[in-house]
Amino acid sequence: MRRRPPTPSKASAGLETCLVCGRDFVQPVSWEPDGPERWWMFLRCGECGVSREVIVDNDEAGRFEAALHSRAKLVARAVRELEEERISSEVASFVSALEHDLIVPADFAA
Repeated sequence: MRRRPPTPSKASAGLETCLVCGRDFVQPVSWEPDGPERWWMFLRCGECGVSREVIVDNDEAGRFEAALHSRAKLVARAVRELEEERISSEVASFVSALEHDLIVPADFAA
């Protein structure tokens, strides 16, 4: 059974910021409503591993969710850019091999 903090908690830097290491790598591990206006959340920092439980109001939970989505978009963009770089490199290598006659049709025969 989980323990609940006695009062709602708001970190001034935002829930995504770790209170120990200061990095903005805090992610929700578990969360559930705590009445109609509040949320209980179990949070864990991906940098240092520190976890904590908080109770926040709907506004803070919404702000945290928006911050998480924003960070997820940054990660997705970085992944897309890396994938494009990898593909461009492979295409350039393939074109170079074709230009230097290092690849022939027989290389693709089954």
